[in-house]
Amino acid sequence: MLELIISLIVAISTLIGTVWGIVKYYDVKRTKQEAEKIRKEEERDNILKNVVTQLTAISLDNAAQHRNIEIVQEEIGKINLQTQNIQEQIDENEMDRLRSDIINCVNKLQNGLTMSQADFEHIHHCFDKYINRGGNSYIQSCMDYVIEYEEECRRNGVGVGFDTP
Repeated sequence: MLELIISLIVAISTLIGTVWGIVKYYDVKRTKQEAEKIRKEEERDNILKNVVTQLTAISLDNAAQHRNIEIVQEEIGKINLQTQNIQEQIDENEMDRLRSDIINCVNKLQNGLTMSQADFEHIHHCFDKYINRGGNSYIQSCMDYVIEYEEECRRNGVGVGFDTP
């Protein structure tokens, strides 16, 4: 019975360590909402401390073990929900960044600014990522403008986009 408890503690600790590691990785990548990030980290650390404290307090009493396991499962559920929320925020920020890059490209072209071959390749890459994540028709119309511009440059003998200079 004690071996089972120790195995359970080790397994849950490993799971918690893995989840915690994933959460920390995504937190580092976020550059916005710093105050919210700090609050979430403190809350998550408190949850993890509570889980560890509860695991060390597990007794051999079956009823107490069952109650503690339920509490641990609830805490892990909270951590998983936080991880999911953070991932959704990261995905939303990435969509905003891609949309912004594409719109900025169109603005540059409409204002007569020159763009390099690397700029065009970047915009095509951003557009592919944007569409794969469920992009919208407005960005499609922006990209149509970029493609139209590239075709006009090709007709005039100017290499752009994926052309060789």
